[in-house]
Amino acid sequence: MIKKIIIPLLLLFAIESNAQLNNNWIDYNKVYYKFKIGENKLVRIPQSTIAAIGLSSATAKTFQLWRNGQQVRLFVSAPSNSI
Repeated sequence: MIKKIIIPLLLLFAIESNAQLNNNWIDYNKVYYKFKIGENKLVRIPQSTIAAIGLSSATAKTFQLWRNGQQVRLFVSAPSNSI
């Protein structure tokens, strides 16, 4: 009887603590944008899309790409001081 109660509680605490640790990469003082991609492939985000969300004055070197809490490589086609 006690095992039926304790095991689900332990699993619940394990899941909750893991969920909190997965968001430790987030800096709440920054703005993040989400681009939904349908397939696992190389994707080009055109300058018009970047300008449409208000980032036309941002420099390419300030961009970061994150997936599942891990920073991944980002290739930009513009010089580092412009988009």
